[in-house]
Amino acid sequence: MLGYYYYASKIRPYLTEPQRASYTLLGFTALVLFLFGFFIYFMTQSTLTARKELKDGRSYEAALAEKITALGQAKQNIAAVLPKLNRLEVNVPTTASQPQLVEELYGDAAFAGVTLTHISFPADRENSSASLRFNLNALGNYAGAQRFLARLEEGRLLTFERIQVTGRGSENLWDINVAGRALNLR
Repeated sequence: MLGYYYYASKIRPYLTEPQRASYTLLGFTALVLFLFGFFIYFMTQSTLTARKELKDGRSYEAALAEKITALGQAKQNIAAVLPKLNRLEVNVPTTASQPQLVEELYGDAAFAGVTLTHISFPADRENSSASLRFNLNALGNYAGAQRFLARLEEGRLLTFERIQVTGRGSENLWDINVAGRALNLR
């Protein structure tokens, strides 16, 4: 009741005068616009920020989808290459050691049907743990010589400095002279 009395005795007579009523209305309007404008500014700002983040999120999503597709393709490529890599790890030596190289060369010669007559490992200033120089001589028929040379190049890290194949005339034998370097994978 006190509120109504205050309104009826103090505020209402003030609002009934036209000049004061317009100032009051203008003041309340300015106050309402200021308060709501202040809040609307923050709402508009947060709406624009959310819109920008949504647009950035879509671009990130597209980039992420591309990367996921690329990872799937890489997984398929690795799956296709993995058997070959496993075969290489088995066939290619990881160290250039003389006994292992001699054993492999004798195995290749036996497979090709040629006879190794000489293997040497010359002392060289350039010998290092990364490579091992070798010279070999072998003797066999033409088909065996071809198989032996093909077998030397297959599945092994060898570089050849010189390959010389000479025929022995009527005996149908071929003398194979190879100088090269066995490389280490490290």
